[in-house]
Amino acid sequence: MRLYIIRSLLFLFVIPVLPMKQIYNANENKQMFDIAYNNLKYFIRAIPLNDAELYGFKDKGEFDSVYLGEPIYLYAIDENKLQKIKTNKIDSVIIISDEIIFPVLSKGEYKSVLTIKKIDGQWKAISFGSRHLAIELKKIRDCWVGHGVKIIKLYKANKYYFTIPELGGSNLTEIDLSNGTNTDYTKTSDMKQVFNN
Repeated sequence: MRLYIIRSLLFLFVIPVLPMKQIYNANENKQMFDIAYNNLKYFIRAIPLNDAELYGFKDKGEFDSVYLGEPIYLYAIDENKLQKIKTNKIDSVIIISDEIIFPVLSKGEYKSVLTIKKIDGQWKAISFGSRHLAIELKKIRDCWVGHGVKIIKLYKANKYYFTIPELGGSNLTEIDLSNGTNTDYTKTSDMKQVFNN
C-alpha cells in the first residue's frame, strides 16, 4: 500500500491566521505529521471489507492512493467567553484547540478526516471518519480559495463552523453535516444570527 503525505499547494485547504509553523516548532510539526501518517495506515487497514463507503471510499481499491492533505488547525468556541460577549467579533470568543484535523484524500478527492489531539503532552490520533465533514471542507476550500479560513468547533453541541477573517470579524457560518446537502458556502452568516438560533 502506497501512502504518503502531500505537501503540494494543490491540496492546500487553509493556512490559519497563525500558521502552524508559528504555533509549533519544527520538531513538534514533524511529530504531528508522523503520528497522523502512521495512524492513517492503521485506520485504513482496519476498515472492514464491506464498510469502505461508510468512510467515503467507493471501494477498497481506492486505499492504494490514499494520502493526507494539509493539516487544519481547529479552533474552539469558548462558552464562558460566549456568555459574557460584549462585542460582535468572533475572535473574542474563540481559542486555539488542542486538535488538528487532516483531510484524507484519494485520487484528489476528499474522503474522510483524521483527527489528532495533544493528550498529556503527546500527540495521539483520536478519530478517523467524518466523511460528511471532509466533503464540506472541500466545498468551503473551493468557495474561498486564497482566504485564511478558520474552522471552529462548538464542542458541547458537536457543531462545526467557519469564519473568513477577510470579510470582517463578525461572520460565522455553520458547516452543514447532513447527508447529501448542496449548501452554498459563498453566503456567510453573522455570529449574532448563529448564536441566537
